[in-house]
Amino acid sequence: MSESWKCPKCGYINTGNVGGMSFGSSFASDMARMTEAAENAQKICASCGADRTSASQQLRETKNLQAKTTIQQPRGVVWKIFTNPKTWEKWWGGVLQKVDPNWQENGYLIWEKGSPSRIAEFVPLERVMFISQSSGMKTTFTFIDTGNASTLVVYKEDYSGSTLSVANPSAKQAQCDSTVADLKRYAESAAGQVASEFSQAEASSQELETAFPMPEKPVPPSTETPAKPYVPGMGAAIIVVVLSILGPFLFCVPYLVAVPLCLFVVFKAEKRSPKIVALTGIVVSILLLIVIGVIVLLQQQ
Repeated sequence: MSESWKCPKCGYINTGNVGGMSFGSSFASDMARMTEAAENAQKICASCGADRTSASQQLRETKNLQAKTTIQQPRGVVWKIFTNPKTWEKWWGGVLQKVDPNWQENGYLIWEKGSPSRIAEFVPLERVMFISQSSGMKTTFTFIDTGNASTLVVYKEDYSGSTLSVANPSAKQAQCDSTVADLKRYAESAAGQVASEFSQAEASSQELETAFPMPEKPVPPSTETPAKPYVPGMGAAIIVVVLSILGPFLFCVPYLVAVPLCLFVVFKAEKRSPKIVALTGIVVSILLLIVIGVIVLLQQQ
């Protein structure tokens, strides 16, 4: 009598010879012996060495599944393929209609079927983690640049805290392995077309900022009082007018000194630059000399 069983860890089909009836023994004793042998049948997997009972129990309690693959393409190219919703149907299996509003934290993956998934973590070119809004299952993709124009992709499914359970761990693990294998196959076949869109193998920082803009932080309102625009005061104009009227009644030297001095004080109070103050004094002094000369000539006539 033989029994076959599939290893829950590696999937290997194990066969165990339990034995048969012995000549000259009673039927009852043979049945009892075969029953005992069946209960104590082979429990160690001939392929991976896992214990039949403990492996089943361990996989039933598994809350995390992980699959890895190395894609023979630069990380920038793999990232470009991954973040293009139109490619997901080729390797994911479901249709990703769009990412709203963009690939960023708290953005949403809008699926053709099922509820959206919220992007909980997003690091350009490195890591994306999204959470199903209906079940709470966390899905993470990590991209590692391994050099030599190749990329290690790590795919994880985290069921802790979700409403889902892994009913068939070996089948679910095979599905994860198939997902990364499909991504590898599609990325390596479509890489030529994607790479032609780049001037370099890796996306430049400027391209990343354009493709994945970071949310703008609100600018706090300024507490400083805005400076008032400079408007030339009326002080200088009044002084010039008054002194111009009183000029003929003043001596030349006081008149010549008073006006530049007053202008200097007024302009300095209005925080004019020293160059402007000096130039203004010189110009006014020259004009006053001309005016005084004209006045003197008129009086002599």
